[in-house]
Amino acid sequence: MSDALGDISEQELSPYERCNLWLLYTALTYGIDKVYFIGLWDGSDTDGSTAHLYQEVNKRTGQVIWLDTRKPVVSIKIKDLNFDYGGKT
Repeated sequence: MSDALGDISEQELSPYERCNLWLLYTALTYGIDKVYFIGLWDGSDTDGSTAHLYQEVNKRTGQVIWLDTRKPVVSIKIKDLNFDYGGKT
């Protein structure tokens, strides 16, 4: 991973944030239109947290879906999310 993202001492990122970016950059190699963030998340924000990955994906693709665990459960159908996941509905 250090070859892909550079030396950790040169950046002000936590190892978790670096991992988030490595995962995101790897996913982006398949095409920006294929990268979505679907997160089951409570809204908390710590170094390398779900918040970091949410923000990075949103900044690069704008294709994010946040399932807020602080709110009552809502029924969501894959076909209603408006993206091609390669499966049949």
